[in-house]
Amino acid sequence: MLVAVTLLVWASSVSAAYVELTYPVNADTLYWFKDQFQLTPLKRQTEPHWVATNKFTTPEHGGTHIDAPYHFNAEGWKLGQIPLNRLFMVEGVLINKTEAVLQDPEYQLTVKDIEEWEASNGALPSGCVVLVQFGWAHKYPDRKSYLGLQGEGDWDRHFP
Repeated sequence: MLVAVTLLVWASSVSAAYVELTYPVNADTLYWFKDQFQLTPLKRQTEPHWVATNKFTTPEHGGTHIDAPYHFNAEGWKLGQIPLNRLFMVEGVLINKTEAVLQDPEYQLTVKDIEEWEASNGALPSGCVVLVQFGWAHKYPDRKSYLGLQGEGDWDRHFP
C-alpha cells in the first residue's frame, strides 16, 4: 500500500495533459473475431454488508487495450515484461493522418510521415509514445465498417 500512495503523490505533482482514448469494455465492444465480452454475476450478498462478485471473459484484441510487442515480434516483450516506465508518464506525440485515410482507407503510416512530422515539430523525443490518429473513431461501433469486413468470415476484410 505504501508504494501505491508514493506513486499517487509523485504523479499528482507532475503537470501533464491527460487524454481519454478508451472505449468501454462491454457487450458492444468490437473484437476481431466473433468471440465476445461476457460478464457473469457470481454472487450478490447484502448481509452483513454488500458484496458483488463477477467473472468477465474477453478476447485480448478488442476495445482499447495495450498490445504487447510480442504480438508481432516473437522476441518482443509480453505484457507483464514491459517496464512500467515505458507505459506511464511518458511523453507522447500525435501524428494526424485522418486526411490521408479519407483518400485511401488502407493508408498505413510511413517513414515519410514521421519525417514530415519531425520537419514541422522537431525530432521525436527519446522514448516517446507516438499516437497516430487515423480518423476511424466515427466508424465505431459499426463492426462491419470499423473492421473492414467484406463477407461473412472474419478473415475476409479490407483493412490496413
